[in-house]
Amino acid sequence: MKSSSYRNPCILVIDDEPDLCRIVKITLERLKGWEILIAESTQAGLAQAQMQQPDVILLDLTLLPNGDCKAIWLASAKFCTFENACCTTA
Repeated sequence: MKSSSYRNPCILVIDDEPDLCRIVKITLERLKGWEILIAESTQAGLAQAQMQQPDVILLDLTLLPNGDCKAIWLASAKFCTFENACCTTA
């Protein structure tokens, strides 16, 4: 896997629930020392992913029309450093 410019793994969380984002951020930063970035919309998330180039994007699929992750995966694949992607629903 290619690595991002971050010393520790970097995860971009795209979710419109601030409490959930805060829990994920605090938990993973404190327990694992990972860098956690937060975006509240897919548009903001793609912009941040392009600038920050995270190792992983954790996306709330309910933010996508019809839960279709193909469009965001294709868009992020142009500039993200990760080589593997997984798209799942709850």
